[in-house]
Amino acid sequence: MALPRGSTVDDCVEDALLAIGCVAPTNYRSPGLKRLDYSRSSRTDKGVSSLATHVSARLVLDSTQWGAPAEELAPEALQAASSAFVARLNTALPPAVRCFHAVPVPRSFEARHACCARAYSYLLPLRVLVAPATERAPDALTAPPPRGPPVAADAPGVAAALAALDAALRRFEGTHSFHNFTKRRLYAPLRRWGAFRAAQRAEREASEGEEEEEEEEGGEEAAMSAVEAAAAAAAAPPDCIGVFQPGGTYWLAQALAEDRVGSAHVRRVHACRVVGAPEVCPTTGEPFVRLAIEGESFMVHQIRKMVATALAQARGALPATFLDAALARPCRTRTPMAPAATLLLRSAAFYASVRSETGVAGQQVLLRTPPAVSAATAAWSREVLQPRALAPALVDPLWEEFLSNLSGMCPEPEELGPVLEAAAEFEARPPPPPRVWEPRPDLRAQARRRY
Repeated sequence: MALPRGSTVDDCVEDALLAIGCVAPTNYRSPGLKRLDYSRSSRTDKGVSSLATHVSARLVLDSTQWGAPAEELAPEALQAASSAFVARLNTALPPAVRCFHAVPVPRSFEARHACCARAYSYLLPLRVLVAPATERAPDALTAPPPRGPPVAADAPGVAAALAALDAALRRFEGTHSFHNFTKRRLYAPLRRWGAFRAAQRAEREASEGEEEEEEEEGGEEAAMSAVEAAAAAAAAPPDCIGVFQPGGTYWLAQALAEDRVGSAHVRRVHACRVVGAPEVCPTTGEPFVRLAIEGESFMVHQIRKMVATALAQARGALPATFLDAALARPCRTRTPMAPAATLLLRSAAFYASVRSETGVAGQQVLLRTPPAVSAATAAWSREVLQPRALAPALVDPLWEEFLSNLSGMCPEPEELGPVLEAAAEFEARPPPPPRVWEPRPDLRAQARRRY
């Protein structure tokens, strides 16, 4: 369904650039903003806030402000021209969208593909860690449970729950296959199933490797009828352990030709842990804990599923060995998903190809946000973003609704038993012997000797 104009950040930015004369009317509202070479550093789930969305585009700039090509300007003149551009742009942007910095980049720079690291913060209310889940009554499925009372940082059980949550989150650090923490079909290898255009889209999404902006309804797969479930079980491979059906939990002892798990599901997470002591929201007085998630790139729903799965394990809704099994490539299972309202993209880093002082092009330079810009974004977050968006989300009853559905989003214990045993055997197997690389024969020398 098409969204009304102005409901996305891209719409607001393009409208503001047009208003200040940086976009020609003939290039306005081109499909995908292709005429502007518009590129964003990342996309987020619907409802996620961002302090670090970087945009690259080809713009029409005022020659009287810049005076010369950007690479020929002195640092002081470049800073003055960039500050003037930012001030003009902010006058045309809505209050909820701000521009903090602008800098010229090489012609080949694209924010989406040049982004090499992203850092997120997730604010988790303390009451979610230790509060008992409220079961919904069968006749009140549409009414969310009432909001629970706040839980102090020194309340009984909070320290142990925080330690368990931190240990579960740290399990995600490193390079793993996160196929159970996303929509697998979006990152499936280019195979023979489906229409060709759908397969091309899946491959493109996998290569971009970032979270989606639009959140589709439903889970990884649609619900199956009893007849379809029986047919799927009958079609299970002979070495499959568990419930072989979409949404089921099973273990594949051997790879299948139609397998949807590929190298695009493998991601590297630099850090995933609890940061500091619990804090208290100054606006609402709700205690919360801050989680830090850093990595090169993330798939759709990946961070929210990581947080929810770690929380479920810390609360005892999942066994301690579940994460080890879920991160193994032969395992297929479903995972819960946390709310999006308190997830925040806070920083990003980039690699750019620049020309050296000697005139040699192609040197890779790491680009980071200047400290002054980071301080400005942090101040805007404290003054505008947190009071208007994050603070109300901490006291929203959606957390009680999430807790009431948490056990239903996790696999049943009878499903997990055989799969966890197979995962334990998989982890206990001896490592394969190291490969011995033999020198490649000199085919040209053999041909000379032959003739």
